[in-house]
Amino acid sequence: LFDGVSYALSEINRMKKEQKPILAAVASRTDEPRWAQKCLEWLIVSDGKTLVSCFDHVIIRYTDKCQHFKKLRRRTGIPYENMCFFDNEQWNIQSVA
Repeated sequence: LFDGVSYALSEINRMKKEQKPILAAVASRTDEPRWAQKCLEWLIVSDGKTLVSCFDHVIIRYTDKCQHFKKLRRRTGIPYENMCFFDNEQWNIQSVA
């Protein structure tokens, strides 16, 4: 994991422990969802927790990010304008914009 990602997720874990109202989710598009899930189980963030334990919702499918966000919206009830989205692929960013 990139240091910044590990730090950010550890901070989210700290905030959750302090019972701050924050949710974190993964919305990953891949043709290898089982492998991606295993990576979430094996990777460790800087506070010693597994990557998967940092998230309240995990959506890993070979579908468009727009579909992932619709599902997250339905599951959480959080409006899109209150979600924060990071992605390394420009087409994913455009898809949910």
